[in-house]
Amino acid sequence: MNHYEIVFIFNPDQKELGSALFSKVLEVTKNNKGVVHRSEEIGSRRLAYPIKDFFRGEYFLLNIECDAKSLASINELFKFNENILRSSVLKKKKAETSKSALMEQSKEASSYEENKDRKSFSNKVSSEAKKIVSKAEEVVEEVVEEVKEVVEKAEEVVEEVVEEVVEEVVEEVVEEVKEVVEKAEEVVEEVVEEVKEVVEKAEEVVEEAKEKASGVFAKVKNVFKSDKK
Repeated sequence: MNHYEIVFIFNPDQKELGSALFSKVLEVTKNNKGVVHRSEEIGSRRLAYPIKDFFRGEYFLLNIECDAKSLASINELFKFNENILRSSVLKKKKAETSKSALMEQSKEASSYEENKDRKSFSNKVSSEAKKIVSKAEEVVEEVVEEVKEVVEKAEEVVEEVVEEVVEEVVEEVVEEVKEVVEKAEEVVEEVVEEVKEVVEKAEEVVEEAKEKASGVFAKVKNVFKSDKK
């Protein structure tokens, strides 16, 4: 048996099918008494140039030890699979077991892309947040202006209502005062009439008293005359 390094790049939109093919290669190797020394599902990487209009691809790497029959079966799996963008089978002198440079590069690139995406997302969120805050400030200003207009209108309405109420109250008070004055005039007239009646009666009493006094005086005068005789 010989040592081989197999790398294939798969359609990024069909990642699950790529993983299934990867598992199938492992299965073929083991079923034919081969040995898998290294197997890596590296993941998505940017392509050096577009392939079939794809700018990224799903990378898979295997280092196996197998016979010619197993290798032929693996090549058959690759041959008619339209989702494979590129594949390579290289013969190696010995088994490779340490982590591949491709995997290390992928991790670094993934970390860089992740940080880049995070920064881009953060900037985008910050920009969107600024837009939202700016829009909110505009809305608040509009609401404040509307509230001011409502308050001013309310003050005008209150002033009008107060004026109307004051006028109504004044009119009511004036009417009540008029009624009181009229009643007072009626009472005064009644009192004047009663006073007149009292005065008239007093005059009558005085006249009667005068008449009685004249009669008494005449009698007294006659008595004095009789005594002199």
